[in-house]
Amino acid sequence: MHEPLCVELLRAGKHVLVEKPMALNAASCAAMNRAASQGNGRIAVALQRRQALGTRWLKEAIAAAAFGRLCRFTIREGFEYSWPLTTDTMWRKKLAGGGVLVDTGAHTMDQIICWFGVPSTVEYFDDVDAEDGVEVNCLVRMRWLSGLEGEVELTRGRLLSNQLKLYTEKGELSLSMSGNFLQGSPGMLVYRSTHIGAPPFKVISWADLMLVQLVQFRAYASGESANVVTGDAAAQSVELIERCYAKRQRLEKPWIHYTCRQHA
Repeated sequence: MHEPLCVELLRAGKHVLVEKPMALNAASCAAMNRAASQGNGRIAVALQRRQALGTRWLKEAIAAAAFGRLCRFTIREGFEYSWPLTTDTMWRKKLAGGGVLVDTGAHTMDQIICWFGVPSTVEYFDDVDAEDGVEVNCLVRMRWLSGLEGEVELTRGRLLSNQLKLYTEKGELSLSMSGNFLQGSPGMLVYRSTHIGAPPFKVISWADLMLVQLVQFRAYASGESANVVTGDAAAQSVELIERCYAKRQRLEKPWIHYTCRQHA
């Protein structure tokens, strides 16, 4: 429902903060961004993890080549799904657009592009069984022309570490995906940003991130310098999710133990 509502508002010159994912395909994102330019409205997307100091610090440290060559990373995000839903929309592909990749993955893919840029190649695996079903578990493998490799595991069925682990020629570090908790090898956390300083950073709640996002959006709508995820930036992660779905392969689930009945 994002595209028709946002297009109408943006063409009328209204500024819009839209929920993630911005849309379910690149064509809808493009229509929304065109409406923003035509109506002089500004659009930002609610990808509030970008407000976390840990996320911002890592982006600046990578841009400054503080870790030397980046070798590989893993991201494990998941928990047992427990939101109190009132309909089955989330489990219908025609209505939701997808499962954990388009939901949690909207944040994850945005952070990956923020830190490392758009990958050159992707491999994608999920566990969709029904024609109109959505994935509960998925696995994405990515590669960059620089030689960087990454693996992302997302699930709605198990509790995972919910961390990025980054391996570089100078050592390794871990960062919580939705917060500021950082730990790493000696020398990996010494980079000092001119804007936000150096770790450790204060623990921040989801409510705090949402508040910062609203403050930044107000500044953005007023034409001031602001830390927001613009429509153009958010469209990149939607395109990446589309690339993944287009390359879908069957996901094996080794954590599930099957028993086979013996037949005479």
